[in-house]
Amino acid sequence: MEEVKTYRYPFKFLDPYYKEDRTIFFGREQEIEELYQRVFRTNLLLVYGRSGTGKTSVVQCGLAARFGSMDWFELFIRRNQDINVSLSESISKAAKTPISSDMTIYEKLESLYLDYFKPIYLIFDQFEELFILGGNTEQSRFIRDIASVIDRKIPVKVVLIMREEYLAQLYDFERILPTIMDNRFRIEHMGRYNAISMIRSACELAEPPILLEEGIEQKIVDIVTEERGRVQLTYLQVFLHRMFRLAEERHTPQLEFNNEIRTEAGQIDDVLQEFVDKQIEDFTTEYHHKGLALTFLKVFVSRQSTKVPLQKVTVYERLSHISKDKIDLCFQFFEKRRVLRPLEDDQFELIHDSVAAKIALASVDKHKIPTLLPGYTTQIDALLGFKPYAQEHARVFYGREHETQTIFDLVMNDSRSRSTLVYGKLGSGKTSLLRAGAIPRIEQFGKVRYVQITPQVIAKEIAPYLVNGTSHAKESILWTDGNPSPSKVVMWDQIEEWFSFFTSREELITLFQWIAEGYKRFGETEFVWCIREEYFAQFTDLESYLPGFMDKKKRVEAFTPLQTKNVVESIAFHQKLEFEDSESLDLFVRKITGEDGRIEPTYLQVYLQRILDLQKTEAA
Repeated sequence: MEEVKTYRYPFKFLDPYYKEDRTIFFGREQEIEELYQRVFRTNLLLVYGRSGTGKTSVVQCGLAARFGSMDWFELFIRRNQDINVSLSESISKAAKTPISSDMTIYEKLESLYLDYFKPIYLIFDQFEELFILGGNTEQSRFIRDIASVIDRKIPVKVVLIMREEYLAQLYDFERILPTIMDNRFRIEHMGRYNAISMIRSACELAEPPILLEEGIEQKIVDIVTEERGRVQLTYLQVFLHRMFRLAEERHTPQLEFNNEIRTEAGQIDDVLQEFVDKQIEDFTTEYHHKGLALTFLKVFVSRQSTKVPLQKVTVYERLSHISKDKIDLCFQFFEKRRVLRPLEDDQFELIHDSVAAKIALASVDKHKIPTLLPGYTTQIDALLGFKPYAQEHARVFYGREHETQTIFDLVMNDSRSRSTLVYGKLGSGKTSLLRAGAIPRIEQFGKVRYVQITPQVIAKEIAPYLVNGTSHAKESILWTDGNPSPSKVVMWDQIEEWFSFFTSREELITLFQWIAEGYKRFGETEFVWCIREEYFAQFTDLESYLPGFMDKKKRVEAFTPLQTKNVVESIAFHQKLEFEDSESLDLFVRKITGEDGRIEPTYLQVYLQRILDLQKTEAA
């Protein structure tokens, strides 16, 4: 008789159960027996159900444990990067006799069978990944290979495990494999009675056993189901995990699940969302960067909000704008917290599709654009002529509210990258928009460093660090002012000057390498790059060093006639300018409107100043 093991922690959280977990796998006896009978009917079995029903565990633990050692030789296969490659590699790893790469799938399986003389079970877990991530070529090759091994002389059984919402995708395979839908079994959510039995049995196997206050298991099930219908195992496992941790915090000689702990554990209304939020919150508390955690986790979510297995090197490539040290920190943190599960070949995936769905919906808390601080005053000249506005002019900087909001959101709320590109024609007011519009708002959340690029700045603060293709980003004041705390945002204005100073391609490549080094070194800092749009195309090479560099951009345009009238009315009120009537204002706007229907802010400033001077002369 098999010895029954005891466990300090008798729950599996969101991990699936495997054959070695059979002594703590409860409540699925009927489904296991049904599957056991079905695998003998045909050589192809389809197991499907909703997310969270425990499909993988029923097959990998329950069904596998039903067989004797001589009647079961299993290969559990995930798609990874290509299901056909994964199938071939699984066979090769299991084989005693070397497998040749030019052998067919049937020949490889025949060789494997001769090595062990056991029936081979090809179990394709999370088979829906073939449709979510795979292309037509991959799908066609797979179904042809499976059709070639079904009902041949060697005993090969194929088990497909998939989410039921992708079931219709299999109908396209019926032309090649007509029996693919014939032998199928739906895994339902666990019933109430079995869930209560599972809680009791698991707690009895804990070491020492977990005490259960009378009736507590029924109350746990009531909470998890919200007193309705069947039990979603993902919710039950997470809730039991939470109660176990709360019981541990009591530091009593023997753990107990009681009403006090159940109440503290809270309601089930969205326990998985709470779990995801808690992990991101803890990461933020420890490392002060919520955006990094969520950006990292979203890489492992497909467009269909399911989990995607990825190799570490692929994550590095997709998050190339983030330093490897920061990414490794995320790997360590979320693997330890059981949000990420390590796989073979240096691959990782989220613990469960239900967690992936919650991450897909999560977003970094949005920063609302703040009102200006009281220190800014309207007791300042609103007409500057050809000079750009600066921070002190924030309260008299009219007509750019929408553009200010857009740039604020790109910098503070858009996590696609840490770069925002602001561009526009000469005279469109880019510098004023940054200094009088964006900076006074952003600096309320952290230090903003603004640098205007001039030939003198380049000669002193860039060129010396590009000698012989080497770079020393940390030493230049363009990156830091010597303060040990990094800036929240660094803004580089008029960077078209780069392309006047550095004229050869070799010089520009060295410059871009220097920029990329500094960008990665200051991994918590947001960057704003401002340039005249005729130099926009010059950034193509820089994007190759900083992928995603141009993902966030805002084109600054000159004023429209309506926008101009609003600006004129605001400035006129502030400067005590007077127009005889609305017709004279319309005439003024038409007079300074360019052929493209726009009004350059600098020309508007100059003309308004002229009117003000004339009125002053007439008054004198």
